[in-house]
Amino acid sequence: MRFTILIALFISFALSSADIKVWKNNVYKDFNISYLEDKNSQFDINDIKKKQFTNTTSNKFTLGRSKGSFWFKIKIKNNSEKENFVFTVNESFYEIFELYEEKKHTTGLRQKIQDREIKSNKLAFNLNIQKNQSKTLYIKLKAHFAYFGEFILYEKESFYLNNYLGINSFFIFLFGTLTIIFVFNFFLFLKLKESIYFYYSSYIFFLYVYLLNMSGLLAYFDLAHYLYKIQFTGTFATGFFILFSLQFLETKKYLPKIDLIMKLFAGISFIFATLYIFSFHPWAKVTSTSNSIFLIILVIVALIIAFKDRSKSIYYLFAISLYLISFYFFVSMIGGNFEHNHYTRYGFYYMVFVEVSIFALILSNRYNELKDETIKAQNTLIKMKSENETILENRISKRTKRISSLLEEKELLLKELHHRIKNNFHMIIGIIHFENKKENNANTKNLINRIKSMSTIHEYLYNSKNISKINTKEYLNEIVHNISSSYPLVKIDSQIDEISIDFDSAISLGVIINEVFTNTIKHNKINENFSVKIKLVKNENKISLDIQDTGKGFEFQSQNKGLGLNIIEQFCDRLKNSEYNFIKENGMKFNLLFET
Repeated sequence: MRFTILIALFISFALSSADIKVWKNNVYKDFNISYLEDKNSQFDINDIKKKQFTNTTSNKFTLGRSKGSFWFKIKIKNNSEKENFVFTVNESFYEIFELYEEKKHTTGLRQKIQDREIKSNKLAFNLNIQKNQSKTLYIKLKAHFAYFGEFILYEKESFYLNNYLGINSFFIFLFGTLTIIFVFNFFLFLKLKESIYFYYSSYIFFLYVYLLNMSGLLAYFDLAHYLYKIQFTGTFATGFFILFSLQFLETKKYLPKIDLIMKLFAGISFIFATLYIFSFHPWAKVTSTSNSIFLIILVIVALIIAFKDRSKSIYYLFAISLYLISFYFFVSMIGGNFEHNHYTRYGFYYMVFVEVSIFALILSNRYNELKDETIKAQNTLIKMKSENETILENRISKRTKRISSLLEEKELLLKELHHRIKNNFHMIIGIIHFENKKENNANTKNLINRIKSMSTIHEYLYNSKNISKINTKEYLNEIVHNISSSYPLVKIDSQIDEISIDFDSAISLGVIINEVFTNTIKHNKINENFSVKIKLVKNENKISLDIQDTGKGFEFQSQNKGLGLNIIEQFCDRLKNSEYNFIKENGMKFNLLFET
């Protein structure tokens, strides 16, 4: 990038220095120029011819500012083989440029380019001088701006070639560069939303318009007559440059009081620029002076901050110093203090190119630094996230192990509890069994079976690996086995699916099966042909229990509910959305339907 800018700079110097001088004789040396000031612009050509021109100057003149006009008397001798020439003041900003020879030639910045004798942004006329002949020319110049320029006599072909390959080419190159820099920085502002890019983009924009105005190229767009109005853009550019510099140098951090003062200066620049729009005088001189002062203060501020270990201030100092020096020479030349030459006239534009290129590189590098910082921050966040995830995983792992340990302890305690409950039930069964031997009561067997049906679940859970879910096939087959042991004459056929149910549902099912079976024994005479079929299946989210015997059955509706039927009803109600019924059908059939 730096190498590219150096090449571009070299090209720009080459283009701007490409004045094609075909003559190598005494034509330029024979210029004899004298002048006088018409302070009130009251003389005409007849008056002037009678005046004595006592002041002399070279063809490169710098006469400062004047509210009037200037007359020049120029003697030219043609020592060449050519006769058709173009005579130019080589500037574009004069309100009036009149040339008197055999006839009067008139042009000026308010004249449209298509109406000019020479269709160029430079004010010029066709001039015919016979070989080895001399001519005396009278020139009138009138301007609101300062009086400076260069009288040049070109061969006709050389003028057009010089006009397109000379300084105009550099201006086009400069404006192309400024356009790219403006677009790039404005894009960075839109992307990053940082005010420093907005200030720099605004500075480039107003500087662009100011330089375009000073170049004279606005004549090609019929806008040259707005030259003095558009001059305010230079002061606006200064205001935004101050704001940009404050951000760049971080004066708010290093010199907070100076920061406030400089922001006030920026505001003053905007006020002066606004006044400039309405009145060229005296604000042209005021803004020129204030801009110089503000730039000098910026240099001093940059020097102070440079001593505070701000490495970027060095680049800033280098760029603004070149800019300030060239600006000083340009202003001094306008004021008549320095000779008008290629470098005092156009050096400011060269340094503007160098300055904006340096700042563009710095801001581009700033963007890269911000991008690198963002990537670094993202990597740091990723690393922190990874570390936090590891810490969380470790904590979760520890808590999981702790919870698993607690769950294991809980399961162990629950199993131990179920084991003790089972032992207590067996102790009760044993006590009842001994009492039954004394009295031999049939109801005692039913009581023992009821207790066994409830005891079985605790024994099952004690031996089970999963105490949260009960396997119906294992648990209910154990219930059926206990019943079968109590009534060996009854043939029992069981078809029980493997279904996982909760603890309460398992107890309810166990008690219900035991009570239905007891009720069946109660209402039937048991013989070798008597059988009971038990079926438990699941369909979607509903479980169905059927108990069918081959006995005589009974009229369920006509029966007064005894203890067994009341127990069945109570435990059925404990099941979710349960429905049950006794149906007399080839014996007695009990049907229960409930949801899981």
